[in-house]
Formats: sequence, structure tokens, C-alpha cells
Amino acid sequence: MSKIYKSRNVLIGAPKHIVNVFRSETRINETKIIEENIEAKSNDDNTAAEEEYANNIIEDAKQMYLSIIEEANAEARRIIEAAEAEAAHLLSSSRENGYKEGYEFGYLEGKNEASSIIDEASDIKAFLDSRRDSLYKETEEQILDLVMSISEKVIGQELSQNREAILSLVNQALQRCAFKNKLVLKISPSDFDFIIENKYRICKMVEGISDIDIVSDLSLKEGSCIIETPSGEINSSTDVQLKEIEKIFTYIYHENNVSSQKD
Repeated sequence: MSKIYKSRNVLIGAPKHIVNVFRSETRINETKIIEENIEAKSNDDNTAAEEEYANNIIEDAKQMYLSIIEEANAEARRIIEAAEAEAAHLLSSSRENGYKEGYEFGYLEGKNEASSIIDEASDIKAFLDSRRDSLYKETEEQILDLVMSISEKVIGQELSQNREAILSLVNQALQRCAFKNKLVLKISPSDFDFIIENKYRICKMVEGISDIDIVSDLSLKEGSCIIETPSGEINSSTDVQLKEIEKIFTYIYHENNVSSQKD
């Protein structure tokens, strides 16, 4: 009676190589390309065009994020389907061999091997599922960093190319002042000369302000604007506004993700 020799090394077709669905290097390269593109537009004086360009980059980053998630899901499905197909084949083959040779052992061994394959595939799927959840968070942080980087560059370009922008920040601060006298405007040394030249315009921005002291503060950087009043300080610097942008974007992005996961 012939003997049956069964290999314990089961291959599902060709050796499987799980695609690196996370592609951190690709995301880094894409971030560099995006930043280079922002630099290339530094001479664009059209604010509306800059905002549209920044929005397009944000949308591209979101699409890159969704593509990574879809690739992870597709890879997990492919592994499971291949494992199930191979398991079914092993069950059928081992059952046939067991009946032909009269060996129940052949059937049981094949069944165990098939179960092992399914368990391994399930473990891989569980890993991909958990990795996908962390990928959501990682990608969210990267997109947020990208948005803030773009915002900082766009605002920085606006301040350097359009000197009137600092006057807009001063006006925003003055509009929030409850007191109209004994005001001290603290600005950066790089903005000081321009603000002094436009002191008359500043006093006319808000009704009731007849005079304002202007002070150059070495601790402040370009685009900083702080007004000291009898009741406290009012800060309308670009740094403060960027933090507000970050809070708003984080909230909106989180709400969109929650809605997408519910759907």
C-alpha cells in the first residue's frame, strides 16, 4: 500500500508579499513637492489665486489619504480571498486522498493546514484593521501639519508683499478695544517704520481714537500686533490667528471623519 507524503509548507500560489500600504516615504516626498510648489508661487500677487492653490493642495492631500486607506482594505481582502480559496482546495484534495488511500489522517492533516492558513489570514486582516485606525490618526496629523505650513507661508507672503496687511491686523485689534485712550501699540521692529508712517491713518480707523503710542518690541516678529489698554492686552498677531485656524480645521476635519465612518 503506497504512502502519502504531505508537505507542511503550504504556499498560496506564488509567495505573497504584502504591499507596504503605509508608504511613509511617498508621503514625505509628496509633502516636499507640495512645499516646493508653494515656494514657486512666492511671487504671485493674486491673493485669491494663492488661496485657491492652497485649497487644491489640501484636497490633493485628502485624496492621497483616502487612496492609502483603500489600498490597505484591498490588500486585506485579497489575502483573505486567496487564503480561503487555498483552504477549500486543501480540504477537497485531502478528503479525496483520504478516501482513496483509506487514511483518515490525510483528511485531518489537510483540514488542520487549511485552518492554519485561515487563522494566519485572519491575523493579517486584524493587523491591517488596527493599522488602518492608527493610519487615520497619522494621516490626519500630517494633513493638519501640511495645512498649517501652507497657511503660514501664504500669510507670510502676504505680509512681505503687501505692507497694507499689517494695517488690517492693527484695525482688527482696535475694533476690539473698549477703551479709546491711553492705547499702546506694540509691533515688531520690521514693521515699526511703516506703522509710524501710517500713524494718522491708524488713528482714523476707529472713531474716538485721537492718539496712540507706537512701540517697537524686539521680542515680536513680523506680523505681530499687540495693543495695551487700561483693561488689558489685545493680540491680533498672525500667530494667534493661525492657532485659531488650526482649531477650526481640526474640529471640521474630525467631524468629517466621524460622519464618514458612520456612513
